Amino acid sequence: MKKNFFLIFVSLWFLIASAYGNKHIDGLSFVHKRLVFEHGSRGISFSLKNLENYPYLIQASISIPNEAMRENKKANDDDIPFIITPPLYRLESQAEYSWQIKSSGNLNLLPQDRESVFFIVLKAIPPRGSKNTIKFKNTESNLTFTTVIYYKFYYRPELIKSVNVKSVKDKLSFSVVDNVLQVKNDSPIYLIFSELSVGDFKFGNKKPIEMVPPFGVQNYQLPQGNYRNSKVIWRLRNERMQSLPKETIKL
Repeated sequence: MKKNFFLIFVSLWFLIASAYGNKHIDGLSFVHKRLVFEHGSRGISFSLKNLENYPYLIQASISIPNEAMRENKKANDDDIPFIITPPLYRLESQAEYSWQIKSSGNLNLLPQDRESVFFIVLKAIPPRGSKNTIKFKNTESNLTFTTVIYYKFYYRPELIKSVNVKSVKDKLSFSVVDNVLQVKNDSPIYLIFSELSVGDFKFGNKKPIEMVPPFGVQNYQLPQGNYRNSKVIWRLRNERMQSLPKETIKL
């Protein structure tokens, strides 16, 4: 009997340290930018282009990330005041399509003094026989890998519609406690580093630098050492994911 298995290969595209421009994953291309749903907006869109020579079946949904910026499996659909349409779409070879994100509930239930963050989730299912299919020897069974793209978008309420990254770049403060760099964000928006270092140690070499939440603190583990009087050097990403000028402070 011929058996076909589908294995979900999850690709978490936080893209925190990447610049504005086209990004590619498994033959799927999209523009990387800070996607913001402002209060009063009729909706925003997210486009995906299929560069492969075969179609993808795309399943689309919205989810809420947890504190570690991973998908929150415990989130209730009633807690998500947005919908994405269409929920299912066949993206043909070399074709491009834009999904629409609209409000589906009362946005006033979200915090009104800061940004809220959500995931656009696009599950791209390739056809059997594509390069994502593995055929087992001495059997008729196949294993097909499915890619899942997570892309963040932000809801910005009326009170902070005029805020931008450049206007709040001085709202960060830094301290080191027990070899942990603590970064405090006194602004109402998420702040994204393109560069961050303490002394000779540079973050972002092995994994993306986590965002700093609005009116919150983000912790970054440092190697064992003495960081008294060390310099903290950083650069933030603006709305187009371009790096702002370098900033420096002494601990």
